[in-house]
Amino acid sequence: MASWTDAERITADFSAGSFAIEVSVNNQWSSASEMTFSSAGMFPGTVTAAPVFVRTTPDSTTAGSLRLAGNGVSGASSVANQLLYRVTASTITPAQVQSFTCPNTGTPSGTFVLGSAAEWVALAESQSADVSQRVNAAAGNVVAYCFQIRLSQSAPSSVQGLSTTHTWVWNAESLSETGTP
Repeated sequence: MASWTDAERITADFSAGSFAIEVSVNNQWSSASEMTFSSAGMFPGTVTAAPVFVRTTPDSTTAGSLRLAGNGVSGASSVANQLLYRVTASTITPAQVQSFTCPNTGTPSGTFVLGSAAEWVALAESQSADVSQRVNAAAGNVVAYCFQIRLSQSAPSSVQGLSTTHTWVWNAESLSETGTP
């Protein structure tokens, strides 16, 4: 018995998405992972504040979750032991970055990530946030972090002219379409 046959084939290309974050401290977006926070000339009780903006890169294809950690100061110096800080986070639109500010006095807007309205954390100690913030894919939103740093009211005269370096790290993880890591 004679029969005819036929076959159809399809080819599919697959590629993985991408996920990366970038930071802005001076209206320039960068993945260099560095933030310079200048607070020269502090005296007891002085509070200095600065915003840091975090978003996904424009070519990120997935949303993500951010968690902030402060690394503390290794071999804490005497001035590090006198510095305290707290951090809030606010989700804003990309257009709001230019007008976002952090106050040197009072309580900053947003949700506290490290510290609280009543409590400042020690710069010399490692800290890790209990809460995370969501960033949308393709630079769709921005998380604005407001850092307030305070030199303790009881800072002794022996810390005059001293300085220290502290590193904060944003641990980012991509989210699935359902919003889970």
